[in-house]
Amino acid sequence: MKLTGEHNDKITNLTKHVMVFLSIVGLLSVGSVLQSTTLFFNTSIDSTMAFAQEQQKKTPAEIISKVRSLLNQTINQYKNQNFTGAQSLASSAYLDHFEFIEAPLEKHDKALKENTEIMLREQLRQMIKDKSPLENIQQFISNINSNLNKAETLLANETPIQTIESETSSATATNQTNPTPSSSTPSNITEVKIIGDEVKEPYIPGSIIIESGEKVRWVNNDVEVHSVTSGLESSADRGKLFDSVLLNANQTFEHTFDKPGTYNYYCTVHPIMTGVVNVS
Repeated sequence: MKLTGEHNDKITNLTKHVMVFLSIVGLLSVGSVLQSTTLFFNTSIDSTMAFAQEQQKKTPAEIISKVRSLLNQTINQYKNQNFTGAQSLASSAYLDHFEFIEAPLEKHDKALKENTEIMLREQLRQMIKDKSPLENIQQFISNINSNLNKAETLLANETPIQTIESETSSATATNQTNPTPSSSTPSNITEVKIIGDEVKEPYIPGSIIIESGEKVRWVNNDVEVHSVTSGLESSADRGKLFDSVLLNANQTFEHTFDKPGTYNYYCTVHPIMTGVVNVS
């Protein structure tokens, strides 16, 4: 059958209407999908944020436990003569943790709150800055812990507290606990400076505490030559564990201590120069 021109025009117009209709349907479908997808992601984000906020809520007991842990780490770093790390840990104990229980604690015992706050915020950090004797630091932290025990009892029935501790600040505090006397020293190396025989402490620090498997690096900061030799001049086995031989100015020597124990060392050029490494 032959189609006339009029028939052709009708078919063409009908085809156009059908195409427009299908296009509209398609756009509506895409819009619906996009709307559903957006709703899904928004809901997921809201849920994630709510979960994260919930995770940051801690009971007073959990916060106090963290303060105790940081204070214990403070003592360990102070023993290692890592005063910067000890200072950072003490600051974190107060700023990142104790501060969050100050308000509820004040409602129960204002004097206890103020006394503990001053001990953490000012007195302990000043003692570290002044490099007070280790036993004084230990006794002072013991006094703080006594206050924390009282606080924990008073806050036993308090609801969880919203904290804002960040992973970054925790990581920073943790990194600073490692004995790193200089910024260029890796965190698993303790650095000792060789000063010379004309001072009271020829090796600084003269006594260090490290863990098994850690490394010590000696740096000759004197203009004279020196050595780092295991044992003492009177020891029969002197130099058997390690011996740097002679170190010129700015030269270094490293040794890894794999076993726990107490290791004395001295300078073969100036035997009066002695130091000790305590490995736990």
